Amino acid sequence: MNKSRESGTADKSRESGTADTSRESGTADKSASKLKIALASLAISFVVLAVVLATLPAHLVWKQFVQPKLDAQGAQIELRGIQGRAWNGTAEQLIVREQLVGKLEWRLRPLSLLSSPQVELSLIGPGLQFKTELISTKSLTEFKNLQAQADASLLSPALGIPAVSPSGTLHAQISTLVLNEHGLPHSAAGSVEWRGAGVSGLANAQFGNYQLVLLPMLAAGSGASVPGIQAEVRDLDGEAPPLSLQGNFQLQGAQYRAAIKLRPNPQHPAFSPSIAQALSFIGQPSTEPNSEGVRLLEINGQLLIGPQHAAPHADN
Repeated sequence: MNKSRESGTADKSRESGTADTSRESGTADKSASKLKIALASLAISFVVLAVVLATLPAHLVWKQFVQPKLDAQGAQIELRGIQGRAWNGTAEQLIVREQLVGKLEWRLRPLSLLSSPQVELSLIGPGLQFKTELISTKSLTEFKNLQAQADASLLSPALGIPAVSPSGTLHAQISTLVLNEHGLPHSAAGSVEWRGAGVSGLANAQFGNYQLVLLPMLAAGSGASVPGIQAEVRDLDGEAPPLSLQGNFQLQGAQYRAAIKLRPNPQHPAFSPSIAQALSFIGQPSTEPNSEGVRLLEINGQLLIGPQHAAPHADN
């Protein structure tokens, strides 16, 4: 009899334990289900918000959200003739520092607003056209697969050589260009070719074809990568072109500097007296041994970013 009562008590205990476990499991399942529903609702809300923002009129988004931020940074960028929606639109005029750059078109990927906004950009203006994909994060802005073509005369303000202006065409193939939160270059990879290079002005001459190869900026001594861009200037017309350009370019923060040797080759069939005449307006004679006719061009300047900037200076 005692054994029977003990067995019955044990059975009831097991049944009670099973019921408690079942209730706990049911409660956990309900909690998990509620969490899933909440997360799904939150995700849907974010998607709806992204779609709403993307479909707002482009001029409203620019006026209320973008323009105030740029003005606070002293960027001096203005859009006029804005048409379309935030996700797909155009601006008839992109104006930077009161200078017309061209017509801007964009296409935003709406769902990218949930993480890092991605925008396809294209621009066509006087002597300039480019297209790229822009990806923006909290602290960095990246331009991917940037392709551009521009008149070399646009380089005149940066070179600071009043007697002559560069001629020819610039072709850029840049896989990545990263800007920091202040809009200053952080890193870049790619190249820029100067095709049909020459000058016009007090002297007119054709030089050849050259390339600027963008490289990571390395700290002196340690060789570690640091924010900035450096580049090498290379000839594209063989080992002994009519005019050889060799040198380097560095950009850190808003400050840039370049040192380029211009070495004429009078023995080349394409060499002409106009090249020697043009070189007399560029840089200073080299003081190195065996450098007759060689000119050294050194340039120091500041990018036109922020409310203040310094004019470029070339040692002529």
